[in-house]
Amino acid sequence: MTTVAIASLDESLETAYDEYLHTSDGGLLYYSLAYRRFLCDLLNCRAEYLVATSGSRVVGLLPLMALDGPYGTVWNSLPFFGSYGGILADDAQTAGQLARRYDDLTREAGVAAATVVTNPF
Repeated sequence: MTTVAIASLDESLETAYDEYLHTSDGGLLYYSLAYRRFLCDLLNCRAEYLVATSGSRVVGLLPLMALDGPYGTVWNSLPFFGSYGGILADDAQTAGQLARRYDDLTREAGVAAATVVTNPF
């Protein structure tokens, strides 16, 4: 069993994130860092992209956007109809770990809603 760590995407992981995205069968432009910047600028929201790593290698990811509103925080992966998000992972174990981290985030106090628009691939 390989040890997998879940972290928030930061600048140190961006190159590995891009490489993983470009080699993944389910990689879509909606997961891209350029699309993340577009959404943050357009919606004035915060990005909380989760990255699963094994050693220095990315083995999974989950793009998340959050926006605080009058009823609490709304989490989306990803906003807008047809803007697919969801988990991309090398295996079911990694996907499960990403899902559990998402579950932890969305169970925190002050969360009003959480949505995942899954990747069709």
